[in-house]
Amino acid sequence: MPLLATLPTPGSIVAEERIDSIDAERWTLSNGITVIARQTDFKNDEVLFDAFSPGGHSLVADEDHVSALHAAALVSGSGVGLHDSVTLDKLLAGKRVSVSPYISALFEGLSGSSSPEDLETLFQLITLYVTEPRLDPAYYSTYEARLRTTAETRSTQPDAVLYDTANRVLAQHHFRRRTLTLDLVDELSMERAEAVYADRFADMGDATFVFVGAFDWDDLRSLSETYLASLPTSGRVEQYRNLEIDPPSGIEEHVVRIGIEPRSQTILVYAGDTEWSREEALTVQVAGEMLQIRLRERLREELGGTYSVNVGAGLGSLPDHEYQVFVIFGSDPDRVEELGAEVAAEIEWLRAGGEQRYLDTAKELLRSSREEQLRENGFWLGQIQAAIQRGEAFSEINGFDARLDALTLEEVAAAARRYLLDDQHVRVVLFPEEE
Repeated sequence: MPLLATLPTPGSIVAEERIDSIDAERWTLSNGITVIARQTDFKNDEVLFDAFSPGGHSLVADEDHVSALHAAALVSGSGVGLHDSVTLDKLLAGKRVSVSPYISALFEGLSGSSSPEDLETLFQLITLYVTEPRLDPAYYSTYEARLRTTAETRSTQPDAVLYDTANRVLAQHHFRRRTLTLDLVDELSMERAEAVYADRFADMGDATFVFVGAFDWDDLRSLSETYLASLPTSGRVEQYRNLEIDPPSGIEEHVVRIGIEPRSQTILVYAGDTEWSREEALTVQVAGEMLQIRLRERLREELGGTYSVNVGAGLGSLPDHEYQVFVIFGSDPDRVEELGAEVAAEIEWLRAGGEQRYLDTAKELLRSSREEQLRENGFWLGQIQAAIQRGEAFSEINGFDARLDALTLEEVAAAARRYLLDDQHVRVVLFPEEE
């Protein structure tokens, strides 16, 4: 049995453009869809893709939000077209191909991978998930029951309660960042999930498909004309909504008491508004690397106060420009304050100027990591996608080494002074329940 009962009526490629800066091609299809393709020789058996269209669940009403969150997963688990999930698995047996639809906050789309030999199957699955999605009532029941079990147990798991608390505080208890509870699961509706999915994928005209990997150009061209240029479009051009989910201003300190294990976990987050640029994003990332190295030396190796300390630092550009730097470490409950003071001291060290050897180490780590990434299809897929979504020139992807080389210790310290503010952060600490 074929995946598709009948092949679609092909469209065509109406415009072509070479993108020299990243050695790629851009095609405009007759129905308005854009294709960006970069052929690589990193792996001879891998083609990756991601397709995205602006909107996502930011455009659904509040009462449909929970259904929208789970819509793509429900469709994914139900099979597609005329095939239930069991039949679909049989049809795909022996093939190296996977396609998953998604609806995120700002975009809806599909992602997946295949071997070059199974590329047509990948395109057929794309067509089916857009034009003939299915939502199996039996799968819905199983999925909902599993979600209920997760919701029931979540409130008894110390780490889950800690992270849920931190995320709620960071989102200022925004309606769309509520924790998974049984009440929340009650808002899930099979009919609404189906309707949201149908609406999100009703018009693919403003979608961009990015392909990276070992495809054959002639194959990709003909498959794009047959399957992508025939997807439904009606001229609907959308933009996602900024729902103003912003971190709180000032200081937020919270304690979570749950569990009997004598351990603590501290989450410290600095977050707020900024102006995004690749230079600034890299500066913040390097500041985070330097802080990670220092805290590991001090908290774990010198003081023996923790098994692991993690630092993450970055800038987000969508839907608005924000920074976030977090420090997370575990410890004995009676050492929380002591180690917290050490973290504050190391942050002050960074703000005061840090040391060149830590900057050199951080740069070396990022440089070698980048060298590896440049030989990975997934890296190029993510970079091309991010550049399009931010409206950047693709040539920006190539400027990493120059930006890293130019970065000075004073610039990193200045960024630390801008973002690691004593009067603007969230701290949430897990303690065991009191006896």
